[in-house]
Amino acid sequence: MNARALKILAATKLLPLLLLLVLPAVAQAQYYYTNSYGIWEYTPETGPITIEGYTGSGGAVVMPSTINGYPVTSIGQNAFYNLTSLTSITIGTNVTSIGDSAFEFTSLTSITIPARVTSIGEEAFDGCTSLTSVSIPAGVTNIGYDTFWGCSSLTRVTIPGSVTSIGMDAFADCTSLTSITIGTSVTSIGQNAFYNCLSLSSVSIPASVTSISSYAFYDCTSLTGVYFQGNSPTPTNDLTVFSGDSNGIVYYLPASEHLIF
Repeated sequence: MNARALKILAATKLLPLLLLLVLPAVAQAQYYYTNSYGIWEYTPETGPITIEGYTGSGGAVVMPSTINGYPVTSIGQNAFYNLTSLTSITIGTNVTSIGDSAFEFTSLTSITIPARVTSIGEEAFDGCTSLTSVSIPAGVTNIGYDTFWGCSSLTRVTIPGSVTSIGMDAFADCTSLTSITIGTSVTSIGQNAFYNCLSLSSVSIPASVTSISSYAFYDCTSLTGVYFQGNSPTPTNDLTVFSGDSNGIVYYLPASEHLIF
């Protein structure tokens, strides 16, 4: 065998190894990110990584838990904003925070949020009209402004006991929402929090809630029963909370007073 043939044979044997080396780089190149110093890198020198953007083809995306050996700990503001090709995403297990508008106006139908996540930013899933279900981790303490606004395919939500506040417009215009479980640590429900949730038929308010802002359940036209597990928040005469609802009764458990709306 001549020297040229030997070179060709050697190159053929090396090709699979070269592909193995290239593929991780290709996968990582789908993201751009910053390191712990806030410096934009494709190969950060040190520290936890924040995903700042995505350039892949979409579909069902599985985020890496590490890049170049460093943990991916957060998803930055607008990281996947308006990415209509994105249908589902599994977030890396090291992520602890999801930034403002991170998935706003995407075509997500489902999302897996890891247990380590303690912070979900404002408008994080705003306008995700195809999102049918979401599981909020037990470490999240606040659901902020517009977090799930306009998620019109969302049917069921459980708010864990770690959450203390539900922000303004948090679930507004979730028109398919039929069931909402509010955790027993929630103290405040913001203005328009469940505005225009047309399919919501009943809701139970835990005794921990001390504040419900105006129009919180405005125009929930299917709402027939609201069950307070303790005394109602003050003031009790803010009729805008349930304005636009029909044929509903507020129950206090144990019953101390009733209000027909």
